[in-house]
Amino acid sequence: MKSFAGYRFLLGPEQLLLSPGRRVSSPAEYLGWHVSVITNRGGDPWDSPEPTKARVNHGRWIADCVWCGTGMLTRPEWGVAYCGECGARYY
Repeated sequence: MKSFAGYRFLLGPEQLLLSPGRRVSSPAEYLGWHVSVITNRGGDPWDSPEPTKARVNHGRWIADCVWCGTGMLTRPEWGVAYCGECGARYY
């Protein structure tokens, strides 16, 4: 894994809570988190036809949603990013 000066490890979707005391630990759980967040607000998840690109920001892997600009936690080896704001899914 690539190292980044000043960081022992980089944070990703594992920081998201599935339930009290339980964090996301896999791409499947990340998808479950996304569906729950979006549908609980009355929205529908949807697949983005446009790609996004992961980058490191303040010790986190993030990607910006091309539709609403929200920063999404991601992990390059998972190959997905989900926008908790507008519902876009990136594969």
